[in-house]
Amino acid sequence: MTPESALWATVGPDLRPLVLAFAHQLAVAIARADGDLDDDERAWLAQRFPVAVLRQQGFVSMTKDTFTFTYFQSAARAFAELPARLTPDEKGALVHELTLAAVASRARQGVIGIEERLLLDQAARLLTPPG
Repeated sequence: MTPESALWATVGPDLRPLVLAFAHQLAVAIARADGDLDDDERAWLAQRFPVAVLRQQGFVSMTKDTFTFTYFQSAARAFAELPARLTPDEKGALVHELTLAAVASRARQGVIGIEERLLLDQAARLLTPPG
């Protein structure tokens, strides 16, 4: 998710780190759903989640390409807070971003696999507030 993306523009600055961490975690899971992270999937993830943006949010170390405590803390907060804090339109835009990950994951096959569909369903459920 880059500052140029529609989703980035719709959420407030206080939610951007949470949305970025949530989207990144699930996009990586979707890309790896078939048990393999191929070059096309890596390229898509690098384009959609540039290291510079992840570093700017404090999610990737400045000296190594490793995720920081801030990244994992933001991801945990995202799973807890986003269901109640995002509008229905923002949730839809986030699921759309994740659908793009599923499409990129299966670009060569031309079909979204069951693994990716299950993760998209899980993402939609995670964004539904309890009760």
